[in-house]
Amino acid sequence: MAELFSSTGSGIVLAVASSVSYAGTLILLRRGMQTGSSTAAILVIDIIVGTGALVIALSLGTLQSASLVQIFWFALSGFLGAGIGTITHFIGIERIGVSRATPIHSASPIWAVFFAMLVLGERPHAPIIIGTILIVLGVCLLAWPDRGDAPGLRGWIDNGSLYPLVSSVGYGISPVFIKMAFAHGRAPFLGIAVAFWVGLGVMLVGRRFLPGGGEIVTDRKSRKLFVFAALFNLAASGFLWSAFSVGDITITLPLSRVTPLWVVFLSVFFLKDIEKVTIRILFAAIIIVSGGVLISAS
Repeated sequence: MAELFSSTGSGIVLAVASSVSYAGTLILLRRGMQTGSSTAAILVIDIIVGTGALVIALSLGTLQSASLVQIFWFALSGFLGAGIGTITHFIGIERIGVSRATPIHSASPIWAVFFAMLVLGERPHAPIIIGTILIVLGVCLLAWPDRGDAPGLRGWIDNGSLYPLVSSVGYGISPVFIKMAFAHGRAPFLGIAVAFWVGLGVMLVGRRFLPGGGEIVTDRKSRKLFVFAALFNLAASGFLWSAFSVGDITITLPLSRVTPLWVVFLSVFFLKDIEKVTIRILFAAIIIVSGGVLISAS
């Protein structure tokens, strides 16, 4: 029990809580995207999460004590994660569905482990490496082009798998900048605020690359779903950034990417009319989660 309340144990609990909260975000987004555009979804989420985190940072006093160096690293994290990562992830959700795009997006641990070792000097144990490899194998199984797709890279582009894969790179590198910012003081909610407002700026600049030319389309139903998705996302971000502040990236990020298990489970109940959960998707999700369990048990 004492291990649970250690910094590593707290990081594990927070990372898993983040994965559950983010699954709720994605299910609500997928339902909202039936009548609303991905641009509208990003707009609502970035504004609500960015504003909510800013208010929390202000109340905690971390906004007042922030340094320019911290804000710089948080901004770089936001450019890659909340900016490029979110845009490509949402394009993937529209192209191939949430139950396939999310596991591919969850390949981010492989990039995170590599850059955490290279830049931060983290040295993960063998179970963490094996668990990360399992996560990536599950992602590859999901992203593999279907028979009707063109071979090679062209097939990945045709079936839409390339977009969440690019997203995984952005979200894999982003935590390295977060940890560099935390070296100047732990301020997770300030970081979330900066990252999501920067992400909003990236979306506004690159919105023409989004489906439908970045048109903002909503109705009453989609707006309500996007708002609830944003609240889930605020919780998920708070859990995840807090996990980064107390634990190693090589442990916390892979665990936060067991989201596919929750997404596949929830899709069966809440998206069965628009999502098809196949044996391959289920098997891949199990592989990904097995990797997460291995990491948490190390």
